Amino acid sequence: FHVWNECWFIRRDLGSYFNGWQVLDATPQEPSGGLFCLGPTSVAAVREGYLDRRYDVAFVFAEVNGDRTKWIKYNNGNRKKVSFDKSSIGQKMSTKAVGSQGQIEITNSYKYPEERTIPIRISYSQYEKSLTDGNMFKVSTVCEDNQEGRLLIERSFTLDNPPIIIEVNGQTKVGKPVTVDILFVNPLNEDVSDCELVMEGSGLVEDQLIRKVPSLKPNQRSKFQVEITPYRSGSRQLVVDFSSDKIKNAKGYLLIDVAPDDSEE
Repeated sequence: FHVWNECWFIRRDLGSYFNGWQVLDATPQEPSGGLFCLGPTSVAAVREGYLDRRYDVAFVFAEVNGDRTKWIKYNNGNRKKVSFDKSSIGQKMSTKAVGSQGQIEITNSYKYPEERTIPIRISYSQYEKSLTDGNMFKVSTVCEDNQEGRLLIERSFTLDNPPIIIEVNGQTKVGKPVTVDILFVNPLNEDVSDCELVMEGSGLVEDQLIRKVPSLKPNQRSKFQVEITPYRSGSRQLVVDFSSDKIKNAKGYLLIDVAPDDSEE
């Protein structure tokens, strides 16, 4: 993946149609005008394909619309295309939600929907042993035609972890213990074992709280309770991480307003 920033401003140099969100990249991939920089690039120009507009529209357009092609180059200089993948680049652009840790997809701001391929169902048992720590796996397919032509198609997938719901029981106040409920559902049709919860949060938990929790049956809904004692007032974020033998680093977040103790009031 790649990360950049967006800023909202007027483009008097291009015209009002290109006002709005602009791309600014602090980690540019190549020089622009002799300098390693990128932007400001109008998102509207990228979506509509105005590749000649300033600045670096063509480069951002390629970042979100590029195709991945693999070739074999022979010793005699000839080349043969063996792989063409239209689905591994620019499939999902997202940004952080305002006021929460949620994710908002903005792909359609950068490009129009592309044609869909025929869906193929892949069961968990087929890919579970291929999952990386980042919940990724790759599918490779070889297509053949009647003229002995072959084409290799590869696509990598990143799976979303199941959600963790965090609920606080009662008012949160500095120095006052409070119970936190953590709700989690095993989405698999298999047992998960070696389950562990890790909880942390500045002003809420002095050190990481680590709790071993029972194994979960297929599709089982479970609730775990943990007691915390906030030690700083204000808006605080509680982070919960769940891991097991089959699910790694599923995370939940909750913003908590902690009231001061009586001495602070």
